[in-house]
Amino acid sequence: MVLRVAFGFAPTALSVDWTDITSYVDLSAGIRITRGASDELSQTQPSTMSLALDNLDGRFSAGLATSPYYPFVRPNCPIQYGIVTAEKNLIRIPSFETDPDTVWLPSSAGLTAWGQDATRAHSGSWSNLVEWVASGTGGGLQQTVHGLEIGKTYTLSGYVWVPTGDPSVRWRLVGGSAGTASATTNAWERISLSFTATSGTHIVELTTSVTSPVLGDKVWLDDVQVEEGASATTFDSAGAEVHWRFYGTVNDWGSSWRGLQSEVSLTATDLFKYLARLPQLSSLLTEEIQLADPTIYYPLTEPSTSASAGDLAGDGAGSLVPVQVGSGGTLTFGEQQGPAATAQTALKLAPAGAANGLRLDADMGATAETETTNDYITFECWFQTTVASRRLLAFRSQTSQHQLVFTLNGSGYLTIEHTNVGGTRTATVVTAVNLANGAWHHFVYDELTQVVYIDGGAPIAVSITLMIALRYCAIGGFPDQLWDGSVAHAAMYTGNFPPVLLAAHYAAGSTGFAGEGSEYRILRLAGYAGIAAVDPIGTFSPVASQGEGGSSALEMMRVVESTEGGRLASHRDGHAVLFQSRTVRYNAPVSVTLQYADLETDDVSVPVDDQKLVNQLKASRPGGATQRVVAQASVTAFGPYPKDVTILKTSDAEVIDAAWWSVSRYAVPQPELREVPVRAYSMPLATYRTLLDADISSVIEMTDMPDEAEAPTISATVEGYAEQIGQESHLITFHTSRTNTDAVWVLNDTTNSVLGSTTRLAY
Repeated sequence: MVLRVAFGFAPTALSVDWTDITSYVDLSAGIRITRGASDELSQTQPSTMSLALDNLDGRFSAGLATSPYYPFVRPNCPIQYGIVTAEKNLIRIPSFETDPDTVWLPSSAGLTAWGQDATRAHSGSWSNLVEWVASGTGGGLQQTVHGLEIGKTYTLSGYVWVPTGDPSVRWRLVGGSAGTASATTNAWERISLSFTATSGTHIVELTTSVTSPVLGDKVWLDDVQVEEGASATTFDSAGAEVHWRFYGTVNDWGSSWRGLQSEVSLTATDLFKYLARLPQLSSLLTEEIQLADPTIYYPLTEPSTSASAGDLAGDGAGSLVPVQVGSGGTLTFGEQQGPAATAQTALKLAPAGAANGLRLDADMGATAETETTNDYITFECWFQTTVASRRLLAFRSQTSQHQLVFTLNGSGYLTIEHTNVGGTRTATVVTAVNLANGAWHHFVYDELTQVVYIDGGAPIAVSITLMIALRYCAIGGFPDQLWDGSVAHAAMYTGNFPPVLLAAHYAAGSTGFAGEGSEYRILRLAGYAGIAAVDPIGTFSPVASQGEGGSSALEMMRVVESTEGGRLASHRDGHAVLFQSRTVRYNAPVSVTLQYADLETDDVSVPVDDQKLVNQLKASRPGGATQRVVAQASVTAFGPYPKDVTILKTSDAEVIDAAWWSVSRYAVPQPELREVPVRAYSMPLATYRTLLDADISSVIEMTDMPDEAEAPTISATVEGYAEQIGQESHLITFHTSRTNTDAVWVLNDTTNSVLGSTTRLAY
């Protein structure tokens, strides 16, 4: 097994340094892990893990200065647990017959190239071709080896083919010793290195034995092995596999003593715990802007009682405060509706005339001045007006040498006025389209690429003077020509954020990304929460707008999960979210087959009850119709079992399809196997591996069922599991549901096209 902790790293860290603590696990106390849901109609719950650690030297005592991990023995650091399976060889992908890039990686010194190559192979069809860099020792090809036992001797070996004239190669234990260099060219040679494990995890590396190879120098590598013992033996091509069982963050390092023996009880929860404690999101437009890391951001969404507007970028920009120009005019917050999908208000400016009224000015501060000096700048803003020939948004340096003003000219065309010498500004018309038409419009101007995007459209090329040292911002006029209309979500970025991504903010504000696939919505919401990776599996349906936000990222993801009819979970393989569509379960293949006698038979039952029965379903969508479907034969047989749902479908037709799909599956109760308890460790290695790989939505098939069962073979779909791991023991209790619930009609299929039996249409 392997247990590793990223001491000192935050829950959302995308790249961490792992510390292997496997050797301190007290297996006699057992490891307990829970995952998933109890059934297919329940939401998946946060996965949990609990275990005990030997703490004789105090290394896991929080606050103990002598701990090698001090001061980072603290809650919320990432933790991951996995099980290593192998016959003899602890190397993963040892003969390169499958893509090795997930486990064989270059060292920090890099490589010119590496990967599968069919030019030659010691066995099979493939080897790994490594091309060295022309510096140092040429870099290295590495793999992290798990499952070692401290104090035991191991031998690392592999076959290498070195072309004539290219440097010899050798094995190296990162942080340890190096082996003997190869001595043969233009033929396969087995080289090796023996070492004593000082950790449960070591990094092994193939590198050269010279300094500064020439560009083009290379080696082929094949049939690598790490085995227990002081010498290399017959190669085992099966290799090892690491089955990750849990990824999350530590909740507690609970120190306790048994007499004088110190022990730490560690508990951990997956990323859903982190997601669950996050606050509600603002509008998707605001979240998108903040995700792009603006230098300044004035959303202008203050309530009606406000007299000024604040910056949300967090770099210390000053507030926008009213400035009187001439006399009269009004400036109000909280009353004008902003961009349609946001459900937010906007600033409303109503001057008494072009040169009489109010505008907002701000000192953006030293940070903005410095960043606009050092980086290219991008600008973004929303506006609404019916009055042309007015200035909307302006930026300038302290001396006014650099000035940039966004305006609508007399024809309502977006125009950019600019100068880098002060005085008269050059006016550049962006596009001959009247934008003073009362609708909300959005623009992005990027000075690096010299393009403007209007309302998310194609880029428009411009030639605008570059700005530096911008310190002051004005909204609603400059210095006069006061804006008559509304303004929202003004932002300035530095650091070359791709402007095409900012142009997509138009969809955020206008439609709330309505119609995008549910997998993209999950990725978007996870990104707002700091989770950068989503593993989508299946074919996904579009979802309606969630543009107004108002709930936490996890709550909004749950709505998408329900709409899709899929399954959402934290990934056990690493820092990511797993999202399965409902199609994953359509006639899903069997993942593992077990005999009934292999189960913990005292815990096996096949109930048939009304827990899941639904025969009247009322379904609706925001802005759409409320519709009802009824399975009358079920109502007659069992009485009414009603249910109401609201889902984010994009059409009434999709809502009715979803309703019929639910009723067709649950109108008639069927017997189902809800628990599959199995002593996994006692199974043959191949079966054990398939059980370890089984996850939410995997199908387990039980054969040779007792005569009293409904059929000699029963299939069950995994919804979750609880497992207990000890010394040479591993009990997995799978929580399951009836697989046939997700069987769908397939034309001319002998199993799934039986009239009146298996002709359920999916959607």
